[in-house]
Amino acid sequence: MHLRADRFLAISKASDYITSLLLLALLDDLMKRFTPLAGMFALLAILLAGCNQPNGSANSVLIVDLAAVAQATGEEQRMQQASQEAIAEFNVQLQSRAQALQEGLEVQRGLAGDSPTAEQEQALQESAMAAQQEYAQMQAGAQQQIQELEVNMVLEYRERLTPIVENIAQSRGAEAVLLSDTAVFWINPDADITDEVIAVISAESALEEATAEVIEPEAVMEVETMETESMEMEPMETQEAGSESPEPAAAE
Repeated sequence: MHLRADRFLAISKASDYITSLLLLALLDDLMKRFTPLAGMFALLAILLAGCNQPNGSANSVLIVDLAAVAQATGEEQRMQQASQEAIAEFNVQLQSRAQALQEGLEVQRGLAGDSPTAEQEQALQESAMAAQQEYAQMQAGAQQQIQELEVNMVLEYRERLTPIVENIAQSRGAEAVLLSDTAVFWINPDADITDEVIAVISAESALEEATAEVIEPEAVMEVETMETESMEMEPMETQEAGSESPEPAAAE
């Protein structure tokens, strides 16, 4: 016990250099308690965690909320409107075909009369089942086409956003951009580029509108100029036509 106390006092009075040696020895002892490979990986993980922290606000992985971008830029409303228009068009086609099938069945029932034979009853039932199957197939086909339309609109929307997202990611030195609905446990809020994407799209839309407003008056001016020139040329043509009128015949 006395030796341990003396040893403790000696260590407490040691220099920083000796203290460092003791810490290294302690680390060596801890490393020996683990397998060599596991200890090496643990040490490397600690060193990398301390040395490879991102500088400033740089993020190697960013996220973007496409639904929020679509809602803020009006793209969601445009997609919904296009989908509703397609649904309305398919409903008109389905109703028209259903009416035609119903009229065909009524004609067949009328031909069978009030007391149809067994063969006519069976034919009516088969016609009704065939009409139902045809309508069900048309309805399923319409639903599939609407789904394909919606999927294609989303894919087209993502393709149009790709260069914008790519430019923002490159400017921030990112290596990947994830969708916000991806299973991510935690991410730095600075890595969310949704607002930046919305700002870029809004700026592009404003530029397109401003360009359209400039081009439209110019087109109107060109049309008015052409109309004015046409009106100025009409009297000249009339005058030329008058000058070409035949001379009156001389009296005999």
